[in-house]
Amino acid sequence: MKYAFIGTYPPRECGIGTFTHNLLDSVLHAKKAEKGNFEAFVVAVNDHDLSYNYPQEVKLHIRQEHQRDYLRAAKYINLSGADICILQHEFGIYGGQNGIYILPLLHRLEIPIVVTLHTILKTPSYNEKAVLQEIGKMAHDNGCVFVADTISTYGLLPINIEEENIDFCMSSAQKGLCAMTGVSWAVGKIDEIEKSKNYPKRSYYCNLFMQYDFFDRVGEMHFTPPVQVIYALQQAIKEYKQEGEQARYDRLTQCWEAIHRGLEEIALGYVIDKAIQGRLVVTVKAPEDDRFDFAKLHDYCYERGFTIYPGKMFGLATFRLCNLGWITSKDIEDFFVVAKEAFKEMGYTIPIK
Repeated sequence: MKYAFIGTYPPRECGIGTFTHNLLDSVLHAKKAEKGNFEAFVVAVNDHDLSYNYPQEVKLHIRQEHQRDYLRAAKYINLSGADICILQHEFGIYGGQNGIYILPLLHRLEIPIVVTLHTILKTPSYNEKAVLQEIGKMAHDNGCVFVADTISTYGLLPINIEEENIDFCMSSAQKGLCAMTGVSWAVGKIDEIEKSKNYPKRSYYCNLFMQYDFFDRVGEMHFTPPVQVIYALQQAIKEYKQEGEQARYDRLTQCWEAIHRGLEEIALGYVIDKAIQGRLVVTVKAPEDDRFDFAKLHDYCYERGFTIYPGKMFGLATFRLCNLGWITSKDIEDFFVVAKEAFKEMGYTIPIK
């Protein structure tokens, strides 16, 4: 089995590039455990006309705004002997208006395509909406299932699964619904669930058809559920309905805007373009000198009532600020008072120069 990956890739500083790298690494390690003959290569997307010293698995690169590069990449993948193409989709990383240059590439591929959607927008432009609908249509035209990851949007943004050609959207309890981690679900077409009955069973506990079928016949989960987490979700849904979808989105947006005001005051940057960020998590670029110590920043803030998260990016020093739960923009402003003190303790002046 030969895999072709399309997306950004390290050393380009991009969260999606880190995701692509980790996904490729995980796929190859999993396949090696099955003792088969597996290989993979990457078609990397450069930003504008910049170039990078890519590792050997990158066999071709696409210059973001050069449409011919996309057609060349499609031809290369078709002739490479690849069995499947795995694409990371984000509007901002592909060329043309709203990344529309990726569509001719996808139309020309002669192998199955797996697409990960990294952004679902509340009010997409005409082109943004057209790109996603076309990807969904391509999946259906080729007998594939279109799955959308809505973990950071479920309960916050309206999702029309019929209009967007989505077969399944998957999510979990801890983000938009503000419940406890430990419950996940998929909303999808029953006929597609039933088609999966005879799929290879890699996990009994997470087998979607078995869970659906047992619940449909018996009215209970197939295995003992995490009862306390289910009750927490039940309460969270009550509180969600009391606040309302739009009100919750507006409150979390105000928190997100407060995060960006605070970062600007300290002079810290962020990884993902603000125009396409979600409203729940901001990945912050940490200062690159030796004075910065995430553990000191974390502990200083934690001792004063605030929790922050370490970064998860390949080759880039970052940390994450999350506005999850019942918090307000005032809470975010109070956090930045403490964060500024922490940076001063590490020897920085504010704003950082």
